[in-house]
Amino acid sequence: MRAFEVMSPGAFTTVQDLGRYGYQKYGVSICGAMDRFALRVGNLLVGNEEGEAAIEATVIGPKLKILSRVRVAFTGADLSPEVEGKPAPMWHALDVAEGSVLSFGAARSGCRAYLAVSGGIDFPVVMGSRSVHTRSNLGGSGRALAKGDVIQIKETGISNQESGPGVRESGSRQLPEEFVPVYGRQWNVRVVLGPQDDYFTPKGVETFLDGEYRITPQADRMG
Repeated sequence: MRAFEVMSPGAFTTVQDLGRYGYQKYGVSICGAMDRFALRVGNLLVGNEEGEAAIEATVIGPKLKILSRVRVAFTGADLSPEVEGKPAPMWHALDVAEGSVLSFGAARSGCRAYLAVSGGIDFPVVMGSRSVHTRSNLGGSGRALAKGDVIQIKETGISNQESGPGVRESGSRQLPEEFVPVYGRQWNVRVVLGPQDDYFTPKGVETFLDGEYRITPQADRMG
């Protein structure tokens, strides 16, 4: 079922689920959503199993045209989601009519936002996952979304009779405010030194542990 047409892809937008496990010994990373909580909650809000594939946007979100009426949820970072140019609530289930345009604006908090859709995105399953891993060209076309891409979802059973672009909240499905994560701009990261820590000088270890690091637009999910 055709659900979205990519009008503008954003900075680095991919399709992710909870990742592929059991292949690291072959050099294949787990991949999957960077914010697993946001992905899982988004899926539950739209009635999916929590591990279904969704769209992950980084800092600058995509602009998407809705090709069939769908139920969606915006979770994760607040990238100012909009439907037909009007602000859309986050952590809510929303029914969006065919012909509507979903877009994102300024990043208010956090880095990675998720767009979950009823049915889940129907990318091919590779090694047990639909996640896109750009370094190894796995998942979908093996790359971030590009202008003109058409994204398929699995059948949802949602009626497409509503006419005209628009959005409405789907019942009372929403995450209670007290459970919504707070996404700050600065974080302290815990580190456990590995078995080869003696390969590095004490000064090098000190620099690594005490330094500040910044995520830039060149970030591509790799460590």
